[in-house]
Amino acid sequence: MMKYKKTASAILSAVMFCTALPTIPAIRVAGFGVPDWVPQNYGDACKFINTYGSTYVDDDLICIVTFHRYKDGWERLPLLGSGNTETLLDEWYCVPEEMNCADKFFHVTAYKPEEAKTVVLYDCNLNAVEEKVKDEDQYIFAVDESLHVTETDWRVFVPDCKTEYTAFMNSVNSEWGFGRDSWTQCVIDSRSNYLLMAAINDGFCGSYMRSKAELDGAALTLKHVSCNYIFEGPEPTDQPTYFVAFCPVTKPGTVKATFTHEFREPEDEPFSVTRTLYAEKDTDGSITVRSYVEEAEEWREYVPDTSGEAYAFLRSEGLVSSTEMYNEFNIDNRGHYLIVATASYGGLSPAMAMVAFEKDGKSLRTVSVDCKPVVEPGMAVDGECYIQYIDVQEPCLITAYIRNGSKKFDKTVNISVTRDADGVLCFAAEEEGAVPGWVPSNEKKATEFRLNCGDWHAQDGILCLCLPYELSDKVHYVLDDPDTVGDFAKHELLTTRQILLSNDRNVEQGYQVMVFKVTSAGNLGMKWVRMKGDTPEKVEGLFSFAVDEDLKITDSNASQEYDFLPENFTEAKAFYENNRAVSVHDGYIVCCGETNVSTGYEILTETAGTTDAELVKKASFSYEPNNGATGGNRTYRFFVYKPKQKGQLKITARHAREWEYHDGTVLDTKYYDVAEDLSLTEFKVTMGDVTGDGKMTVEDAVALSKYLGGTGRLEGRQFFAADLLNDNRINAADLTLMKRQIMGNKTPPPSGAEA
Repeated sequence: MMKYKKTASAILSAVMFCTALPTIPAIRVAGFGVPDWVPQNYGDACKFINTYGSTYVDDDLICIVTFHRYKDGWERLPLLGSGNTETLLDEWYCVPEEMNCADKFFHVTAYKPEEAKTVVLYDCNLNAVEEKVKDEDQYIFAVDESLHVTETDWRVFVPDCKTEYTAFMNSVNSEWGFGRDSWTQCVIDSRSNYLLMAAINDGFCGSYMRSKAELDGAALTLKHVSCNYIFEGPEPTDQPTYFVAFCPVTKPGTVKATFTHEFREPEDEPFSVTRTLYAEKDTDGSITVRSYVEEAEEWREYVPDTSGEAYAFLRSEGLVSSTEMYNEFNIDNRGHYLIVATASYGGLSPAMAMVAFEKDGKSLRTVSVDCKPVVEPGMAVDGECYIQYIDVQEPCLITAYIRNGSKKFDKTVNISVTRDADGVLCFAAEEEGAVPGWVPSNEKKATEFRLNCGDWHAQDGILCLCLPYELSDKVHYVLDDPDTVGDFAKHELLTTRQILLSNDRNVEQGYQVMVFKVTSAGNLGMKWVRMKGDTPEKVEGLFSFAVDEDLKITDSNASQEYDFLPENFTEAKAFYENNRAVSVHDGYIVCCGETNVSTGYEILTETAGTTDAELVKKASFSYEPNNGATGGNRTYRFFVYKPKQKGQLKITARHAREWEYHDGTVLDTKYYDVAEDLSLTEFKVTMGDVTGDGKMTVEDAVALSKYLGGTGRLEGRQFFAADLLNDNRINAADLTLMKRQIMGNKTPPPSGAEA
């Protein structure tokens, strides 16, 4: 910040340069005292002028500290008032004790205003008392009726000390220029109606810095102030030069400012920066200088792009961070940007503190932001902060590899990116080593997981669920913990990952991976719920687990009754290829088929006959996306039926939409005799063979016609044979189809396994 208000909490300033002064005793005014913050010695004066500049106001007291060099025939006078009646509380000189620094000293004065007015003080050359005092040598203060003091001169807006200067340079994107043996940093900006041009030269001799400005083509007179650091001891020989060129703009117009640094070597191109600003008249008649730039890129709203922002980010608490010297870094997100700030000290290469990123085993390119800081003189080592960022647009798992002060990457952190119900990307760092390597981290691994494990897998007290989802603006999924019976197994969520699948649809499809660590024996129940807004719409999956004393996790619903069912996609695919859509296992009828859920088609089943069957179990196994025109997941559906009583049973599996069942594709139809013990014996049916002579003839059409006319009966297998349309209904449409086939001498094959 700058001295927009130089009152009780006035902001910073500085001056410098020295030469040789004999010992001068301090001058005191008896009966008055000064606060502790007023410098009493040379060291205090150095700190004062480096921090506040030459002026500071507190307790309605004005303190002015001026820095001087003594030269033969030249000396600066104490401050003089312009006809004012301030009380001079105290006045003295601060001289260094070291003889090698005796060419520089400070003059300290403290004033206490006694009435409301404008106070003007001067700091001028003894030989120029009668000359006109320059504006930059004036100190102007406003005193109100309560004797409250406010500084009103140019120092309110212009940096005049090292601390203010650094804050100003770090608040704006700066331009850098490099010559053969030197470099320059420059900022052109404005504060109120002042044009400011601040620059740093690295201290090498033989280079020249020039600044100029114009308003609507007319030259502006620039004033200059030095902001060099004041050292208590001898000054370094390679001390950089810090200065500000400034001028007030008093009327509206276009301001064009140019800064040029000409390097000492002829072959080095001059470094030049030009910026256009605009002086505008406000509603109160005052002038404000403003800079208008094209709309900033979005990333600048989130990513640090100035030194001040970079250091604030580096020192903040992020997803992963370290504050160790030579190993200082911070990784965090702002919006959908993943940002890493690293610090380099003492000339170390930034690569020594670099962070590298990977996604799906491939390196992620980071974008670097140049926000180098003002170099702080007097530091044991100089530090620089480096900013890199990645624009993350979708859920994923990012792996960060971190160098801890060495040439090798010796720290690995996984950063999980998921999308919440509002579509906002959420970033979370996984504790190192907490998530096993077998947990899916990308599409390939998730596919392999579901191929080999199905919806879940448990190992060494870790439970991982990998469940398919389809995310839209209105629909999302949550994993809920329903009440469980008996002892509840304690557990914690280690991480959540969302893995997108590659498809051509606009809807995000993928796998939601959730990893839990179980810490006690008991029962654990979970349900996978499809939500519409905040309202549960459909339970997509229900899970129940048992955890023993050794923290071994098993499926509570697992039963020896259904050992014939597959446990994962690979087994499901093999089961279907070997048994097709309808088959019998251990007294159960199993209907299964492959479908693409996203198309709306499902595996639908229907039973008919003189007995019925109860659906006792369902299961599904999903695989990788189908990259065809429709996209979506390949899924095998399983339906297990148990006959209820003795009789004859027909069961059909179709690939169809629920609202278009009879327009779907028949995968298979089977017929079974059900015995008293509910054992199943398959039999064949020749479609249209109502009379049971093994073929479809005119006699079959006559028999069906009599049944439809109410003069005949169809029983058992006759009913199955008459249903040529396989819709479990006997009507005129079946008779019409039968007549056409008889006239064309087309006898349909038997219905059943070979139909």
